[in-house]
Amino acid sequence: MRLAFRSAALAIVIIAGPVLATSTTAAAASRSPARAAVHGVAPGRQDSPGAPSAQPPGGTQLWRRTYSLGFSGGAVAVAVSPDSSTVFVTGSVTGPHGHSQIGTVAYRAATGARLWVVRYHGPVNSNSTATSVVVSPNGREVFVTGRTMLRKGGSAGVTLAYRAATGTAVWAAVNPSARSTRAVSAAVSPDGSTVYSTGTDGVGMVTIAYDAASGVTDWSQEYTGPQSGGTGASAVAVNPDGSTVYVTGGVMASPGDEEYATVAYRAATGTMRWAQVQNGTNGSFGDDSAATALAVSPGGGTVFVTGLLTTTSGASYGTLAYNAATGTKLWLQRYETPSAPVLNDFAAALAVSPDGSAVFVTGAANNAYGTVAYAAATGAQQWVALYHPGCCNGASSVAVSPDGSTVYVTGTAAYPNESSKYATLAYDSATGATRWLRRFPGDRTGLGEARSVAVSPDGSAVFVTGLVQDPLDQPSYYTTIAYRP
Repeated sequence: MRLAFRSAALAIVIIAGPVLATSTTAAAASRSPARAAVHGVAPGRQDSPGAPSAQPPGGTQLWRRTYSLGFSGGAVAVAVSPDSSTVFVTGSVTGPHGHSQIGTVAYRAATGARLWVVRYHGPVNSNSTATSVVVSPNGREVFVTGRTMLRKGGSAGVTLAYRAATGTAVWAAVNPSARSTRAVSAAVSPDGSTVYSTGTDGVGMVTIAYDAASGVTDWSQEYTGPQSGGTGASAVAVNPDGSTVYVTGGVMASPGDEEYATVAYRAATGTMRWAQVQNGTNGSFGDDSAATALAVSPGGGTVFVTGLLTTTSGASYGTLAYNAATGTKLWLQRYETPSAPVLNDFAAALAVSPDGSAVFVTGAANNAYGTVAYAAATGAQQWVALYHPGCCNGASSVAVSPDGSTVYVTGTAAYPNESSKYATLAYDSATGATRWLRRFPGDRTGLGEARSVAVSPDGSAVFVTGLVQDPLDQPSYYTTIAYRP
């Protein structure tokens, strides 16, 4: 398979229930040499502080804060400062004339007191949207990625830098490619000197390295794969030693055949170290396969990728491990719900335990939250947890506690005779047993979509953010909730 790789000559402009059931199913176990315990949780309720609950202890709401958006938008990502003092939320808000803007909010982690709010409207004050937020290792800067409109028409990827303490804008880097682009994910080097942003221009995966202090471009590369086109990049991560940047997403392996693509670059120069376009064990992943999330092991030796894998039997989670230095595939595991074949199993997020021993993948599994734990070294499936209160449910984000004992998953759940809600669960990382479940909002008509979860580095709180809309199509809000672990 020929792999196409070319430097992207892109100019960068700097702009200053009642029952918890545990069982082992033969159908699930047959897909892995390890056991596959499946946990189901019927809908419980703790919708406001002090509300009665028959659920296991834990998950006490510490605070809840909202930020008005107008009539569209919503928060998409949350991050916590390295000293656990501040929570940063970003997303899209409604600006003048109904155009969207990137809105970023900082809260005091202990109390939820709002520290600052900043909005970015782009070069033409028209339709800018956010996709991710990250914090520098020293906690001094916050970086936001997204998309903004250009004067000449079309869109461009944008990366923004703010002072974490004040929200003061430091720089904004807009990528005015000849094609419409967007930035979807960012990562910061361990020494804080470089910000890596990745996204797509409709042809390939575009990755840019910026000087963190100035926003000046250090290097820019585009990877197209064997056939130009595809979804582009979805995630970026940096090796703990700072030597290598990893990007994953989807590219066209042949006309009509989109597959996982993962690329490693030398962090200092952008030179490609290796690239993998992944086929399944029995042929192609099929149409519309794409990686959605990526993480590097704490020791830096392994890169883990997950996403949507399609074959003739339907859609499933596809999770892979690569040798970080060489790109050699170490293992590949599929997960599909026991009622397979199905067409809507989709892995959305991935996290690695602090000791590097386990990988946790979550997403939508046949109208349920589906969370799967794998042994990091071998890919052996350890457990599966399914949460299915009604129809149309899906997890969007996963995080692990600093001590590695708990896995937190959030997303959107549609309950019978109610509109969708945030639903956040805490699982025992060793067994997959549910420790607690919390959902918001509590009334029958409020609409909630949780999109991101983060844990404070000191383990004192779990933060969830997303969109809540009032009944009768009233204005929508960023809603961010802090829970006690």
